[in-house]
Amino acid sequence: MKLKSFVNKILSVPDPWIFQQPIAQHNRAWFKIMKSQIHKIFTMTRARQMRIYHELDEIPRFASGSRVLLVYDGIVHIGDALMDLAGRALLEGHSVKMDVVLDPALLPVFESDPWFSRIYTDISQVQAEDYAFVILNTLNRRVIKKKAHSSLRDLPFTSLVGWFIDRRFYNKIQFSYYSWSRILGLSRSNAELQAEARVVMGSPIARAGLSQIVIAIGGKEADRTYLRWSEVLRLVDQDKKLSQYQYALIGSRNGLSEAQSLLSHKFENINLISYVNTLTLHQTREVVGNSILFMGADGGLMHVTHTTSTPTLALFSGEVDPRARYIDNQHFNCKFIRSAGDVSEIDPTTVARELALALDAKKV
Repeated sequence: MKLKSFVNKILSVPDPWIFQQPIAQHNRAWFKIMKSQIHKIFTMTRARQMRIYHELDEIPRFASGSRVLLVYDGIVHIGDALMDLAGRALLEGHSVKMDVVLDPALLPVFESDPWFSRIYTDISQVQAEDYAFVILNTLNRRVIKKKAHSSLRDLPFTSLVGWFIDRRFYNKIQFSYYSWSRILGLSRSNAELQAEARVVMGSPIARAGLSQIVIAIGGKEADRTYLRWSEVLRLVDQDKKLSQYQYALIGSRNGLSEAQSLLSHKFENINLISYVNTLTLHQTREVVGNSILFMGADGGLMHVTHTTSTPTLALFSGEVDPRARYIDNQHFNCKFIRSAGDVSEIDPTTVARELALALDAKKV
């Protein structure tokens, strides 16, 4: 592999169609990245994996009915998983059968998945003779060693992202469709993939026509946790049109204290309820899917909403370009507000104004 070509594989997405933020914004440690990749090559060579590794454009065509195993390792975040594995929707109508090994934390996301036939939570549960090929989500040395020391060690394999190392500042949905289309040997053009690309989860939701707006609260990362919902709701409460809707709080345990605080406010007009930490992920998806709008910061529940037909009004910190989180096609109905810094720097009046515009635009 020529050095220039190898460096390009590491630092750039494989096709200009895939959105990637400018390199200047990445603050990469160049030497550390190159050292890590060289260590991967040595690890793959020592473990006798290099000779059975296939680049995405070099994968042999699978016989009809072949069973392929995806080893999706090291990821526990809902949003990352939904974006990374978005392209599995291309399995629909394909003869290949796909199974997956993933972290137990992701079982609530994929437990009723129509594209994965079997779900394992430990690679030791897998019988290698059942499979013709293996897909690793990443060429992380730990993942390579895990394959090499399992019953899968002699099976040919590829990686969804190959040698590319920047796991944050690019559109993972586009990358997923790019990778899966090549793994499955599909002859889709970039324009066709752009039109098809979506995030998927479970079965379709029958909409009940509720006049309800959901607000995702809480969060794991401070710069992407919006802390000014009380101010937004006060503005909404004072607006005759906006206050006619019911507002439902959604989120996990990390949003409980904020939910309790918001519920204690004495609003004059709005009806505020909370589902925070009371529903399963699929139940939360049902609530979102039966609402007229989702409001929340960039995070897992925003991506869950993208698996439904409910429009989103998403709040972004300045760190991530919204173009890395959605596709401009019929499957996404998104409006974004982006801060110059942390997401809480977004003025509540801006949120209330954009909420009114979203409703007036009849996108909901």
